[in-house]
Amino acid sequence: MSKIIKKRERVTVTTYEHVYTHVDNPGSGFFFPCDRMGIVDVDSLKPAGLENFRKCVEKEYNVVDRGVEERTHSYTEPAVLRCNCGRHVHLETNDNECRCGAIYNLFGQELAPRDQWEEEDNCDDYYNTYN
Repeated sequence: MSKIIKKRERVTVTTYEHVYTHVDNPGSGFFFPCDRMGIVDVDSLKPAGLENFRKCVEKEYNVVDRGVEERTHSYTEPAVLRCNCGRHVHLETNDNECRCGAIYNLFGQELAPRDQWEEEDNCDDYYNTYN
């Protein structure tokens, strides 16, 4: 029997960026991932990013150090169901299909095979016919 093994979950992520903006063009600049204190992990930067960071710090670029900016975003991790066949199915849409062919809705309820589904009504046809 199928079973939800992980409930749907809302996740909030907070990241930090050390910001430098161009003096001549305040809407542009550089954003380097950092920790809460503004320390940039230079080992994680690609060569071009490392070069830009070095030029910002050493004032080779005409930039203003804006310090650390906090960024927060949220997303939803879908529930995970164990299918009757034993595989895991992520419940992301209204029709989540396992490789074995079983189809589940967002709530983990098994749906009839697709060949038994009726075609959806077209709202435009209804509106044009009855209005």
